Amino acid sequence: MAASGIDTLIILGAGGDLTSRLLLPGLASLLGSLRSQQLQLIGVDRAPMTDARWQALVEKAFSGTPSALAG
Repeated sequence: MAASGIDTLIILGAGGDLTSRLLLPGLASLLGSLRSQQLQLIGVDRAPMTDARWQALVEKAFSGTPSALAG
């Protein structure tokens, strides 16, 4: 049986400080090293968050900008 990769990752507590400061930048680094890996990233949090806000949070963390929650 061939090994299958992970194609979807669900982050619980997606709006939290640790997610933006540590988890997302680490994930960006991992995905950068696996150039052919495609991943659907789903964020879930107790606090309301729009899709646009989640996408902005991920983009900011992936760009290496410190403190993705600032602003």
